[in-house]
Amino acid sequence: AVDIGGWFPFGQLRWAMVSTNILLMAAATLRRRVDIHRASAAGWGMFLAWGTVVSLVALDPLYTWFGTPDRHLGLITAALFAVAYFAGQQLAEPATTRRLMRTAAVALVVIGAYTLLEVLGWAPVDLATPSGRPGGPFGSAAYLGAACALLVPVVVGAAIDGLGSVRWRSTAIAAATLGAFAALASQTRAGWVGLAAAAALSLPALAGWLRRRWPIVIGAVAALAIVAAVSPVGPRLASALDFADGTARGRIDEWQVGATVVVNHPLTGVGFEGYRIAFAEGVDADYERRYTRATMPDRAHNGPLDVGAAAGLPGMLLYLAAAGFLIRRAWRAVRTGNAVTAGIAAGVVGYLAQQFFLFPLCLLYTSDAADD
Repeated sequence: AVDIGGWFPFGQLRWAMVSTNILLMAAATLRRRVDIHRASAAGWGMFLAWGTVVSLVALDPLYTWFGTPDRHLGLITAALFAVAYFAGQQLAEPATTRRLMRTAAVALVVIGAYTLLEVLGWAPVDLATPSGRPGGPFGSAAYLGAACALLVPVVVGAAIDGLGSVRWRSTAIAAATLGAFAALASQTRAGWVGLAAAAALSLPALAGWLRRRWPIVIGAVAALAIVAAVSPVGPRLASALDFADGTARGRIDEWQVGATVVVNHPLTGVGFEGYRIAFAEGVDADYERRYTRATMPDRAHNGPLDVGAAAGLPGMLLYLAAAGFLIRRAWRAVRTGNAVTAGIAAGVVGYLAQQFFLFPLCLLYTSDAADD
């Protein structure tokens, strides 16, 4: 599972675990009567069908199917995401949901503890990254930030609910604390955007709880301000707001390149994993002078643009339709007043929001679970 040559010490293990566990989960859940939400099933069907057409004319005729060796995000993985979706859709039962929340809490404890060890210099796997930022058990700061954007809101909802016992409430509180630390330590600004979006979505559901515990809220805000002032979080956040020379300028320039690739290939795109080949089409003299030829992004760092570059405008429209569907369902779920349901909805929206400033690590659709 781990490359003994040391080139990608996490990539092979990540892929082996994801592919194997999704298939095992599907085998365990799909053997029962399958309850399929027709609208999202139709969306998946159209996306995969169009992805097949795109892959037949892709710039890279091999990796469009299998993905590059360090990411494996080709059409076959998109189909694996669909399998995960249909399997996960069968878990919309109260008893199963509680077990899922407990599992999420344990997972986030592991992620946060690993990140803490990494920050202290005791990482189980010593990995030298160009950015120097901790990547947790994913080996990537971007992956770590995305995982926290998804799991921290979910576990906060679990902590409010209690999950049936004091022990599990305590576990969820510890998980949320460690997850918040991991999110800050990753210095992944897309993940921070996702957490901010999740918090904004959750405010209506948490307003009463927050009013009753206003000292805790003030203390948490003060603690975050202190952390930002004395740690690398502050400079990273300031860079994200610098439109002249900071990250904000870099993202805008990358989005311009991605938009050019979409305009040049509006119908079928360049195929999955084809952006690294077409990237040069959007580079002008100003971009080359600012970032030099050493900068060769293989992703557009924006979910809709990334999907649009891979699958053309039809793929982008399907992605945006799914995003709108998710946001609408999540808002309905938050308004139910159920802490667990609201946490799940906020986590999904947080993960979706960070994709708009990074790139898709998976494709998300949703179901009628919020109505159950």
